[in-house]
Amino acid sequence: MGIALPSPDVPVIKGTTGILAMGDTDTSANGYLPCIRCAFCVQACPMSLMPSTLSRASEAERWELLKE
Repeated sequence: MGIALPSPDVPVIKGTTGILAMGDTDTSANGYLPCIRCAFCVQACPMSLMPSTLSRASEAERWELLKE
């Protein structure tokens, strides 16, 4: 579908193929969704942590594993 732009001040250029403007009622904040182990969070983590492992450990209240 494309990428979200940081602000509406981005110019429309020759390579622009379409514009999709959505209001607050058109979008929704889903909140927490169950992990499907896609590993996108591992690639995105700037500290090279394993967010999926951290999430499971916190749900199981394994605080010693989180400290490691």
